[in-house]
Amino acid sequence: SEGKGITLDFFAGSGTTGHAVLNLNKLNKSGKEKGQRKFILVEMGDYFESVLKERIRRVMFSQNWKAGKPNGKKKPDGTVGIVKYQRLEQYEDILNNLTTSSPDYDVKAELPVKYLYRPEEQQIRLIMDMRIPFSNRITYGKDSTEGTVDVLETYCYLKGLPIHRRLRFDFAGQIYRVIQSGKRLVVFRNITEEVDDTPQLLKILADKRLEGVTQLDVNYDANQNALREGSDLRQIHIVTTSDFDTGAVWNTVET
Repeated sequence: SEGKGITLDFFAGSGTTGHAVLNLNKLNKSGKEKGQRKFILVEMGDYFESVLKERIRRVMFSQNWKAGKPNGKKKPDGTVGIVKYQRLEQYEDILNNLTTSSPDYDVKAELPVKYLYRPEEQQIRLIMDMRIPFSNRITYGKDSTEGTVDVLETYCYLKGLPIHRRLRFDFAGQIYRVIQSGKRLVVFRNITEEVDDTPQLLKILADKRLEGVTQLDVNYDANQNALREGSDLRQIHIVTTSDFDTGAVWNTVET
């Protein structure tokens, strides 16, 4: 590519492709930028953490290493940027996280296995609690490791929202995580039905960095009328667990 574009490597191995992209983006002797290429690396091996991620982290910090440490005798030559990595849930993880219950109807012997998961759709939704979006946990992997689900990030992926700005607001210990995507703002926070945090949400909307926002996506609940009256919002969407069904196709049995 001519200095731009995205390189995708489905079998990233030790991270050679990512390393090469970072090298191509380096500055030349005249100080002009050679490129702004991006890369996507996919790897399922256990060495992702110890080899691939570690290699990219080191290369971005410095191109010159000696005895496991950056070479202090040479000018810093790292890369300014952000690399985001994520762990995808495997099929076995999905099954492990199902809350099973007996169907309330007789299952025919010839019924395909894929139809048996239809009754569990509501159970899958119950795994997430939108009142506490930063505390949802799930088990994954061969060793049944427990980890926190990044519900905010997952929501943006499912909605296809490019992330233009990330912000974090702290109102007396109450944390609000904010993502801006064009004129659309996604706000997640811990909340209950008894709490009306309209003043806090209006303060966020009034932030000069978020000028021009006309749509708000906010988790669980909010006073929509008060928010519209106190801002320039044209659309408000309350994010619920049903929003995370995007992309799922549930087959039905013909009768």
